Amino acid sequence: MIGVILVAAAVLYSPVIMVQFSYDFGIYSDGYLSVQMWIPQGFLLIGMMILILAALARIFTLLTVRRP
Repeated sequence: MIGVILVAAAVLYSPVIMVQFSYDFGIYSDGYLSVQMWIPQGFLLIGMMILILAALARIFTLLTVRRP
């Protein structure tokens, strides 16, 4: 689980920079909808945070739950 947290934290760095860049420069997607790109890119950021929280919850469970 610690490895998962370390990898997810390393991957989390890239979406933070990417979302900040897209938001600062107002980059829009090509096509009919013309969505601001920081919105779909933000889901990768949210996914990595959820993965880190899930790994932390698993570590907490492994440390606190007693097995018979």
